[in-house]
Amino acid sequence: MSAADETQIARDVGPAQSVHGQAHGALTDLLLLGLSGAADTNHDQTITYEELYQFVKGEVSRRHQHTPQLQAVTDLNRPVFDTQARLKVPSSGIGPPSGSLRVKIAGQAPPALRGALAALRDATVTEGSYDLLLAQEDVDYRLYLANGDTLCSLPDVETVVTRLTRYLRVRELVQLQHPRQTFNVWLQVGTDSGKTVFAEGERLSIAVKSEREASFLLLNIDPHGFVSARTGQMGAGVSQILTDIGPVEPPLGDRIFATLCLAASCCWPRALDQAFARPGAGRGARATGTPQAGSGMGHNVVRTCDDQAPLTSTFSSRSLDEGLRCGT
Repeated sequence: MSAADETQIARDVGPAQSVHGQAHGALTDLLLLGLSGAADTNHDQTITYEELYQFVKGEVSRRHQHTPQLQAVTDLNRPVFDTQARLKVPSSGIGPPSGSLRVKIAGQAPPALRGALAALRDATVTEGSYDLLLAQEDVDYRLYLANGDTLCSLPDVETVVTRLTRYLRVRELVQLQHPRQTFNVWLQVGTDSGKTVFAEGERLSIAVKSEREASFLLLNIDPHGFVSARTGQMGAGVSQILTDIGPVEPPLGDRIFATLCLAASCCWPRALDQAFARPGAGRGARATGTPQAGSGMGHNVVRTCDDQAPLTSTFSSRSLDEGLRCGT
């Protein structure tokens, strides 16, 4: 397993950022966390090479914005350890994002913009480390992710606020973990497992694989936070290949594909109400709680770009037990 693809820079972490308090490469750091038990994502007290790779790939890309690549073909269903062990996820393990969304404004910003951002719930304007960078370029505004990739371009202050509001609504669900998951779901965009960049006009295919026979809900979230969805059925251990996703089209930027699977035939609107507890929630209320056992999650993030764009870095390509991303 290598730490990044050819378009990315592999990062190191210091003791303060390491999950074990020691300096490592980002790949080594998350590999140690996975072997400690966090990679047992179906909670059967066994870590397979598939689970370990998918865990490390997802966590490195989420935390450090580069995508580990599988360099050797092997039996990925084989256990990493010869004997079964009692695995325990370290307390520093994965979870939803903590704290407010940190937004940094590059240069001088109009007072109306700073005031609008200050009024956003769960968002903080910062001068230091950030989750999103907002820069004014000519007459437009551009949002950048922490790794330098462009999220989207926006024409005015009102549109910036609307886009950030959508980003805040989906932020927790994107990184939601399922503590009672009993089977794994993996999602891959394109035919190459580690591919992270797709050019405008390139046709997309998606493969969804579940350890159990399941009903799946697939969400396609564009860089502006809008969602399209489809449902279907798939067999245990057999990849469901969806070849009719269509070509990459504007808006270009980071695009997220997410899937939620239930180990039964279901009506998805009713199933979502049952999977995510929303006690007394009215229309438009935030979903709370965790999915029920007997379900699995996976998602993948890819960058879509103009075919002339320089490939200096990409955000990530993830396929892990994570949550849904939804827009308005």
